[in-house]
Amino acid sequence: MDTTEFPLVLFTIATQMAVGAFVVLGAVQLFIARQYGRAAVETLTRPAGYAVGVVMVLGLVASILHLGSPQRALNSLRHLGTSPLSNEIALGLAFAAAGFAFAVLEWRRIGTSRVRQALAGGTAVIGLAFVWASARIYQLPAQPAWNTWYTPASFFATALLLGTLAIGTAFVIAAARRLQADRNDPIAGLLRTCLRWVATGSIAMLGVELVIIPIYAVQLGAQPAVGAPFILRLVLLVLGAGILGLALYWAASTERAGTLSLAAITTAALALVLVGEGIGRLLFYGLAQSGIGS
Repeated sequence: MDTTEFPLVLFTIATQMAVGAFVVLGAVQLFIARQYGRAAVETLTRPAGYAVGVVMVLGLVASILHLGSPQRALNSLRHLGTSPLSNEIALGLAFAAAGFAFAVLEWRRIGTSRVRQALAGGTAVIGLAFVWASARIYQLPAQPAWNTWYTPASFFATALLLGTLAIGTAFVIAAARRLQADRNDPIAGLLRTCLRWVATGSIAMLGVELVIIPIYAVQLGAQPAVGAPFILRLVLLVLGAGILGLALYWAASTERAGTLSLAAITTAALALVLVGEGIGRLLFYGLAQSGIGS
């Protein structure tokens, strides 16, 4: 694993998690609001929405560190439409700008609910296009290990897995202190419903990762890459996503939803998955240097 790629790893994982979290958050607001009302749902989801912006900014700062300077980042926009790197940076900036605009409209209650929902939908589409553009950068004929179906599949899987786990963790943290003060708060029922959806989604995305990762390794014949880091990544994914998914589902079925102890468990589980995804991304970049697949 090449540790010099840490800024690039941070950029791709942070921005993909931000996109996945925004998409999951939008899905929760769209479907759950019909049952509990938009005002109640916003009480739970608004803090998570602000956190998405922080993660996206962190990812963009990491991209500047990787490119060397803000000027190089701006210069890379000169070939918009023909360069995958230019497309990635432009879409990343567009996603951040649209997300910021949406956050301001939500915060200040500007415009109608339909207008804000339309902006949220457009922002989600831009974010998914950004993830696709990021994957396209690596699908080069000169790098057979990257130029496969796995690159876009893994990028989208990472986005949705981390996004789902991040939103679940944000929900629990946001509700913990409120429910500690009043266990009969109406938000408790809403939280339990959201956690069931999040738990199901996280376990489903874990299943996707555990299918595509071994298939890709077998297709590459990548025995040198399937060592301790590879096994460690799978273990961390199972421990993190699996434990978090089960913990959230258990909490949603009991009166433990929103407790401080559950908040600690979900935060630790998310950290495990983040480390696992970081190892996986370092292994991904290391494939090009090792010449595996060529």
